[in-house]
Amino acid sequence: MYSMTKFRIIRWLTVTVIAVFLGSGCVYYNTFFNAKKKFNEAEDIQKKNRKSQQNVGRQNQRGGGGAGSRYQTGRKDIGGNRGTQSQSLVTPQVKLLYEDAIKKASKVLKFHPESKYVDDALWLIGKSYFNMGDYLLGDRKFQELVINHPNSKYADDSYFYSGLCQVELGNEELANKAFAKVESMFPKSIYIDDIYFAKGKIDKNEKNCTAAIDQFNLYLEKFPKGDSSAKATFLIGQCKEETEDYYDAYLTYSRVKDYNPDRELYFHAALASAVAVLKTDSLHMGMKILDDLAKNERYFEYSSRIRLKIAEGYYLQEEIEKATEEYTNVTVQTPRTDESAEAYYRLGLIYQNDLFDIAKAKEAFTKAQSESNTSEYRNLALSKSAQIAKLESYQMELLRADSMLMAEQGVEPDSISADTSSSPDSAAVILPPDSLLAERSAIDTLKAATVEIDTLKSVDTTEIVIGPMPESVDDSSGDFIGPVQVEDSIMAVEDSSGQYAFPESLLIEAGLDSVQINEDSVMAVEAARRDSVRQEIIRSGIETRFLLAELYAYELNRPDSALAEYLLLVKEHPDSPFAIRALLAAANIEFNRQDTARGNLLLRRIIDEYPRSPQAVQASEILEYPLDLSKNAVGLYARAESLIYYDNDPDSAIAIFRYIADNFPDLSAKASFAVAWTLDNILNVTDSSAYHAYTSVNNQYPQTEYAEAAKVKLGMVSRTTANRQPRQEREEETREEPEQPEVDPDSLRRMAMELPRAPRVMTLGEFLYPEELLDKDLKGQVIFKIKLDITGRVQDYEIIGPSGERAIDSVATAALLETEFDTSDLDFTRLDSFFIYSILFERPEIDIFNDPYRDKREEEQQ
Repeated sequence: MYSMTKFRIIRWLTVTVIAVFLGSGCVYYNTFFNAKKKFNEAEDIQKKNRKSQQNVGRQNQRGGGGAGSRYQTGRKDIGGNRGTQSQSLVTPQVKLLYEDAIKKASKVLKFHPESKYVDDALWLIGKSYFNMGDYLLGDRKFQELVINHPNSKYADDSYFYSGLCQVELGNEELANKAFAKVESMFPKSIYIDDIYFAKGKIDKNEKNCTAAIDQFNLYLEKFPKGDSSAKATFLIGQCKEETEDYYDAYLTYSRVKDYNPDRELYFHAALASAVAVLKTDSLHMGMKILDDLAKNERYFEYSSRIRLKIAEGYYLQEEIEKATEEYTNVTVQTPRTDESAEAYYRLGLIYQNDLFDIAKAKEAFTKAQSESNTSEYRNLALSKSAQIAKLESYQMELLRADSMLMAEQGVEPDSISADTSSSPDSAAVILPPDSLLAERSAIDTLKAATVEIDTLKSVDTTEIVIGPMPESVDDSSGDFIGPVQVEDSIMAVEDSSGQYAFPESLLIEAGLDSVQINEDSVMAVEAARRDSVRQEIIRSGIETRFLLAELYAYELNRPDSALAEYLLLVKEHPDSPFAIRALLAAANIEFNRQDTARGNLLLRRIIDEYPRSPQAVQASEILEYPLDLSKNAVGLYARAESLIYYDNDPDSAIAIFRYIADNFPDLSAKASFAVAWTLDNILNVTDSSAYHAYTSVNNQYPQTEYAEAAKVKLGMVSRTTANRQPRQEREEETREEPEQPEVDPDSLRRMAMELPRAPRVMTLGEFLYPEELLDKDLKGQVIFKIKLDITGRVQDYEIIGPSGERAIDSVATAALLETEFDTSDLDFTRLDSFFIYSILFERPEIDIFNDPYRDKREEEQQ
């Protein structure tokens, strides 16, 4: 009996253990089975939706369908959406199924890490992330699989898809390493042929079009049919177009239809063929293709894109009216879209460059900015609007200056036209009539600010008016004459004792040597002030015309208008320093237009009319014309600077500076300082020669700016800072004021406004809005106080207008240090001074077409 009972207990325990073991196995198998079920459901839906959801550069199914990786419904094309941010490539329904599959498969990894289904779970999770566009997470699972399960049946799949993930993330080198693993470890893998395609995409992304075409052709040899072959042919066409082989690109695009592509790829190939053939000047052929596409009802959804290309064709045929009509139709039929934004931008270009209607161009560019936040033409339109605003500002300033000049010549302001340059562009801005009264307004303002003459008629002109002015003046009969408005005048000022007098500068301008306030002195001061204001406005107008010409030449691509402005400046203001620069700029325009004869004539004018200018030296070097510089101090100085900047010959430069200092008294101080500066900053002498050179400048030219600059340098040599108090005085001041108040940011900004602006930028440092701040819509500027070295690089800096975000200030600082400025026109003494420089920032619009962070990562990987 006892033995029988014992036997039953043992049998029960055995059954229980087996049941528990089998039960636990069933648990993780069921978990994985459910995950696999959800994954397959998602894949099945993807299959059904593939035809309607298929996009160029995204998923396409390889011809032949047959072999493929496990749980796969099609090949994943390369080069679609790049970047680390997740962007789902599936419908919300499919995304939920993939996420459910990931959740269930992750339980297998967490609770059953020794299960035989671990590698299956890793593959399923990685492929789900990949299909959803989460390439970083997908790659992690593929890497985990090949590292921990190198003999898994999914090893070749994981290496291949890891490579695809790296391509999407912009890491071409890592992608090639992953593909090399497939080729070396799995020579019979089904992915060997796909690697040709993948490598072709990598080469194309790296702009290595010849290698890309070779890879795509290898793929086509293996798979001459199917969607992927059609796509490979399409990409070959893109490569040929990128190398400007437009006719061959057209022929390649036209062959895409021979591979029986899906509807969308067929459309893109046909559209690309039309664009390519238009670039060969075969306009009729290109327009015929576009017209056929427009009439095909299957492509009605793409009608706006087709219309854009038709409009482009009309423009190339110089049918401006038809092009304008087509672009306008796009804006009406598909408002608030990327296509309408492009249409408005193209309209703006036509109005600006072809119809010379700046008002309409401005309106079109403004609309292009607001049509679509995702359009690549938004920022382009913003840039064009800024150019127009600059153009209008310059022309308003020119009108004011020209009206002032004509008023001096006796021409009525009302007869002045806005056409200041006889060029179509200059006449484009029609100014309101009241803006022609700028000169009158300036004079009226001066009159209102001066002392009322009539109120001073009773004052004895032989007496000097001293002491506070009365509120009113009576004549000898005691009658009231009127108020004396000296207190409101910009001419008379009150000194510390409460007495009134004219500023010394105005008395000098008027040729007076007393402080008498009488009718004659007031009229003389008023006339001097008027003349000073007029001359300043006219001088400013000369510079504005030069800036307007530069705007035409370098931003608006209007060389004819630029040339007209430059030559008009030379004609009307031949004695201005801008006249010589204008002639040189005009010569450069002619050379760029391959008109060497006219360019040479302009250079000869510089040599003949301005032989002692630095531009004459440049002209003589270009023409290889012998120029006697022995009497051209400015030219010699420019030549010496050139030896430092471009020829790396500071010794010869010093010799020229010394020759100038000995023979040209007007430039002696400047040239002497240049000698000391070159010894100190270029040759970096270790003896006392630089010190003695600075001392000589300070002793020989004590009342000049160069002596002050030399004192600063001497202070640096002696390890003390010039213009600071002695140590003992600073310590006493510190004891008196132990607590220093916080610096007012507004005071820093006011201080910045007093600094001169930095020279023209030659190389702009890249500023990229910090990625971690993309959730904040920030806009503003970071203001720097900077000091430059001779090469134009930043030598010292201080942030005096921070953004409020440490990350933005840090990136702005890095951009500043990469920026190079044009110091060729700066005097050496200015290199020891501070300038103000601002960097603007604004959160960028990110989409699949515009992702600067993705582009940055791509550059870093190269």
